[in-house]
Amino acid sequence: MKTRNLAKFLSKYFALILAMVMLFTACAPAGDIDDDDEYEEEYEEEVVVTNPDGTTTTVKQTTENGGGTANNGGSGSSTKSTTWGSNYIKTMSSTVAKKGIHVLMWRSYSKGEKAAVESFQKLTGCKVRTTVVPSGQYGTKLQSLIAGKDSPDVVCLDSDQYWPGLAVQSCQPLDKYTFRLDDSVWNKNQMNTVTAKGKTFGAAITGSFINEDINYLVYYFPSVLKQAGITTMPYDLWKSGKWNWDAAYNIAKTFYEKTKKTGIEFLDRDAWADSCGTGLVTYDYKNSTFTNNLANASKKKTIVNAWSQISKLQSANLCKESFDTAKLGRGDCGMYCSISYGVNSENDWFGSVSVSGGAKSVEVVPVPAASQSSAYVPYRSKTWGVAKGAKNVEGAAYFLRYYLDPANTNQENLYYNSKCKEVFKYITAASTKKTFMCAQSVVNYQTKAKFEEIRNKLSEAQSSAIQTVLDSYNPTITSAVNAANKLVSTRVK
Repeated sequence: MKTRNLAKFLSKYFALILAMVMLFTACAPAGDIDDDDEYEEEYEEEVVVTNPDGTTTTVKQTTENGGGTANNGGSGSSTKSTTWGSNYIKTMSSTVAKKGIHVLMWRSYSKGEKAAVESFQKLTGCKVRTTVVPSGQYGTKLQSLIAGKDSPDVVCLDSDQYWPGLAVQSCQPLDKYTFRLDDSVWNKNQMNTVTAKGKTFGAAITGSFINEDINYLVYYFPSVLKQAGITTMPYDLWKSGKWNWDAAYNIAKTFYEKTKKTGIEFLDRDAWADSCGTGLVTYDYKNSTFTNNLANASKKKTIVNAWSQISKLQSANLCKESFDTAKLGRGDCGMYCSISYGVNSENDWFGSVSVSGGAKSVEVVPVPAASQSSAYVPYRSKTWGVAKGAKNVEGAAYFLRYYLDPANTNQENLYYNSKCKEVFKYITAASTKKTFMCAQSVVNYQTKAKFEEIRNKLSEAQSSAIQTVLDSYNPTITSAVNAANKLVSTRVK
């Protein structure tokens, strides 16, 4: 009798212990297991991949069971790692992959970008759905998609239009774990331009055309300049440390006098001025504050001198503002100051090039300043974020880590020539001095097209009147800066 009672007691005791072990195991925080350290088991499965053209392909995918994350759409993540592993693409869980990813674009993918999207789909089994809308309607379309409960998982944040306005109102901050924000792959300098109160709204990778195609430089065709009697090319001047505003002015003047065609054309004239290192507005991400630089006497003096250089060109009839990139390839202008999008040969910026040497002979140099040693690279940041209400934030993180990586779009072979490659590497290097051009987005957020008005007035003014024009718009810029700071203060929590 006693033996049966003891056996019954022991049976209940061990059952209780087992239940407690199971309870504590189930309640352990998911973050206590580092997905880079836990045991991972690989298994192979067949996945039906839908390609961008609508066809399907069945591929075998090796998946690591373990190390994945379990984010179901919010900005959080179950992993506590803040860096990506070397084999990160395999850690995307099937649950995340099955949701698919919605990308909002303002143009079709380039050949290299399309290949990267297709490769991502095959590697992960995650379908990428892309909505393409004209760039002028991008912000409106984003907001309508959010309102219609079809928020894009991936959106482009072009700083000249969307920071801080659209970004803080329509996008969510990137979670440090989901996006592994401490990883060295990320371009922190560029991501800081869309960071406020310690929260980053956009991702970027150094050296990627997809991120850094709006850094400014100067294009020209050597054969065109040589026909105008110019013997020393801008690239050679840059290599010898003599590329500056005066050198560029002399080339533009010689070209105009010989051909009666424009010496230099600008996509945005403010880039020529902002190479001095000081734009009309500065953003300090550490303090989450925009500043009107006209309020500082020293900076104002630098700005007046910089815009006087454009006035000098304008007064001599040596420059125009244009977006007709094909003119350069026809020899209808000597130089073209614009964004770095054109150094990618897939973008075919120069149309049917009729000048000697063809498209592959195009050369580029950084935007000049008073002296080469004092020059800054003017740039507008292009980062990629996640819309509010996105259904697959974790999928967006995997996609952007893969899609933005230059190694996945064969970028080393996309330059027209070695000189284009060299200069692009220079203007995108972390060590190169840069000016973040944020005045346009700040001023235009408060009053549409107001920045273009300011820029036109400054470009048309005589050198002696530059300061007067700046003084007249000082209240406008101050008001816009205050509005931007209020927006960041109230919207970023």
